[in-house]
Amino acid sequence: MGYAGAGGAFTFGTSDGGAGWSYSRRTYPAAFRAIVFRDRWHGWIVGYSFDARGVIYFTSDGGASWTRQEPGKIPQLYAVAFPDAIHGWAVGKAGTIVATSDGGGGLGPAGLGHDG
Repeated sequence: MGYAGAGGAFTFGTSDGGAGWSYSRRTYPAAFRAIVFRDRWHGWIVGYSFDARGVIYFTSDGGASWTRQEPGKIPQLYAVAFPDAIHGWAVGKAGTIVATSDGGGGLGPAGLGHDG
């Protein structure tokens, strides 16, 4: 599955590795900066709303539909990564880091303090 677009609109999608693309008119009130899929079905998009707050959208159906997750009032987000099935991070403006350790069920501020 792949997507290409601008701003909050997905303009094209592919399910065959880019051999064919279909046009989509879905729009969202956000400017998207990064997208990642953990597997064929589960993916996240991060960016920022038009009031400059960070946004996270999630799909569990391969991108057919997207649901906004509510990470709280956080600054703009620029990148997202899921190195395995349960751990994920999104990073953004002013050193913002949000994380999940439950497969993306909830992305919240990362506790990166240390003992000692």
